[in-house]
Amino acid sequence: MTRRRSDLLAQGGAAALKPARGIGWPITVVVASILLSLAAWVAWGPLPVQSASIAFADTSLQQVDAGAESADTAAVGGGAGAGADQPADAQLAWPSTGAGAFVLRSLGDQPAASQVSVSMTHGEQKAYSIASVTKLVTALRVLDRRPLQVGDQGPSITMTQADEDLMKSYVEQNGSVEPVTVGASISQFQMLELSLLPSSNNYTTSLATWAFGSVDDYLESTPAWLEENGLGGMTIADPTGIDERNQATPEQIVHLGELALANPVVRQIVSTQTADIPGVGEIKNHNSLLGQQGVDGLKTGSLADVFNLAYSAHFTVDGVPFELIGAALGSTEDHAKLQPEVDQLIQSIRQSIISRDVLVAGESAGTLTTSWGASADAQSAATVHVLSWQGTPVTGRFVGASVQAGARSGSQVGTVLIERAGEQVGSAPVLISQSIDDPGLDWRIANIGLLPGPAWSMITGQTGS
Repeated sequence: MTRRRSDLLAQGGAAALKPARGIGWPITVVVASILLSLAAWVAWGPLPVQSASIAFADTSLQQVDAGAESADTAAVGGGAGAGADQPADAQLAWPSTGAGAFVLRSLGDQPAASQVSVSMTHGEQKAYSIASVTKLVTALRVLDRRPLQVGDQGPSITMTQADEDLMKSYVEQNGSVEPVTVGASISQFQMLELSLLPSSNNYTTSLATWAFGSVDDYLESTPAWLEENGLGGMTIADPTGIDERNQATPEQIVHLGELALANPVVRQIVSTQTADIPGVGEIKNHNSLLGQQGVDGLKTGSLADVFNLAYSAHFTVDGVPFELIGAALGSTEDHAKLQPEVDQLIQSIRQSIISRDVLVAGESAGTLTTSWGASADAQSAATVHVLSWQGTPVTGRFVGASVQAGARSGSQVGTVLIERAGEQVGSAPVLISQSIDDPGLDWRIANIGLLPGPAWSMITGQTGS
């Protein structure tokens, strides 16, 4: 009985040892793998980079040391390197009186580095009497009711005694008029030209009456149209702007300009300098800026001692097309001074679009310095060209900073990410232009504390964030 019990105990002990042996082998393998990985790193594994400074091709970019993360940042602070004629900090030449607003945007399917969008205001953003800028609303409303295609003249409208009487009434109000010949036929397109070029009050009202049946019907339906088109809050009391109750903010006029340019017929007319109307003669656009700096619209307006200008311009910067739509309202300077001031504003806006090669292929992108004191010039493998608004931060961030032992000239040691206002718009590989010697086994053993990041990469095949 005693012997049998001892046999059972012996068998049980052997069985108890089997699970322990099964667990021990995997642990041994894992530990051995880790030790081998550590040994491999000590002998020849990748080594961390202590610092990497980025010397951008555009020398006006300021380098900012990012510290322990081995990332240097350069931010645009002053003028761009492209030329001294550019404003130092986007100080725009706004008109001397009144208020203004504009939107500027690049057009087309552009790469991220060439996309620019700016919206700015100046002065008190309140409702101003917009005077004849009102006629853009009337033109759009008429074309909504009676659409035209570019090149079409549309129906002919016969001038009556009522149209001549209307002209006389506007003369008495000191309004802008063009002559009327009773019985003359003028096309819808020509009526729009008479309204938008010389800003004829009488032809504008005749056109609205023809399209809507009466001025009252036009005015009754206009608030709903304004609301539907994102212009709620704008007030229209007559089709011409001679009523000072026609009011809007600068930003509303900018949006009205966007609507006007979206209509091909209006866009064509506001860019026209002169036109010949049978029975009337040659008419001229009151916008003297047409053809200068890409200006192709939009509408002037004046009432008593208040002067306004809605304007648009299209131009290119480094082959990238831009659209500018703006408004100057409430100026106490007449158009002889206001329009040249807007011309100066447009010039300052164009100069505030900064074009630069942030990195240039084959040129130095910075100096790479290792933890063991070796250094090498780092070159960009690609050119990164960026368009930006003056003063917008453009930064460079060096990532992937690790060097294989004994890295040779031409080896990629990382990537520079180019960011504009925090958004990545480009990147370029960084190559060393000379070899970096391995520090040797003694240094590796003495600096085992630098192991965690590179060793983890070797063991798992993953890099840290």
